[in-house]
Amino acid sequence: RSAVVPANATPVAAAEELEATIGRELLGWILERTKGTRSLYVSSDGVLNTLALDALRVDGQRVLDRLSLLHVPTFKRFSARPRQRAFSEKMIVIGDPVYAAQAPTDDERHVTSTRARQLLRGDLVQGERWPPLPAAALEVRGLTKAFELKAGTSVFARQDATVNTLRRVNASGVLERTRFLVLVAHGMADLEEPELSSLVFSRPPGANARDAYFTAAELSTLRLGTG
Repeated sequence: RSAVVPANATPVAAAEELEATIGRELLGWILERTKGTRSLYVSSDGVLNTLALDALRVDGQRVLDRLSLLHVPTFKRFSARPRQRAFSEKMIVIGDPVYAAQAPTDDERHVTSTRARQLLRGDLVQGERWPPLPAAALEVRGLTKAFELKAGTSVFARQDATVNTLRRVNASGVLERTRFLVLVAHGMADLEEPELSSLVFSRPPGANARDAYFTAAELSTLRLGTG
């Protein structure tokens, strides 16, 4: 590279080195001072909100293997006088997405998750076919009846079960006033890049294949209410 490397820079040559370097700089001192702790509350700011802190490595071990990182939007609730939160909404359900009209073959099922990971990394443009979830409709109907939910207000199914719906509900602030959030969809784990692990929702007409995925990195930014 032609750019001048600063004298105090730490050169890295592989993803593992990058994870270890960032983990050591960001979390090394914290973990050193909190030995024996099983849970650690973190309130990230700015670009740190997009970083999967628990996937980083410190002393050769992933943070998630050492303790649980619990993300909170602010520490005000810890300093304020404890009180019982009043929830105005009982439940919001987003699920039973529209997947492939025809179930994929056994060979296609075998590569579905692999192709999805490639898509999220930008290595593929065309999406893959996820098999239908037969019990998803039954679960959504059962919750709708039991909690007296209303379509378009507290339950979003089929074509309405999209990433954009979840983002819109979150941006409105209603999730902070909701007791239960239920997401009924396929889930995909990415062990190499955990922040890309995703829930798979309906793909809106004309949208990119990537638009059906709600990643773990974004999941951690949801403004959820707590009891």
